[in-house]
Amino acid sequence: MCGIDLSRKMVEIARNHAVGIENIRFEIGNAADLPFEDNLLDFIVSTGSLHHWKSPVKVFDECYRVLRERKDGYTMGARTLPKAKLIS
Repeated sequence: MCGIDLSRKMVEIARNHAVGIENIRFEIGNAADLPFEDNLLDFIVSTGSLHHWKSPVKVFDECYRVLRERKDGYTMGARTLPKAKLIS
């Protein structure tokens, strides 16, 4: 599993919360220029970031590029998030 965020601070927070969990990594990256090779990922999840994308079409093109055969993904905008603590 891999998580990306533009913010170095958010990546550091994620890494701290994942201490001791195997098979997970976090990278600083841009959804419009994903740091992955073609056809690498099985599934993509994006929550609360859609409203930040300067070019949503470019981001979806990138997701399509890095996803394997089925091209499965899920995105949820920030306004649809429940009023709950996202990071505990």
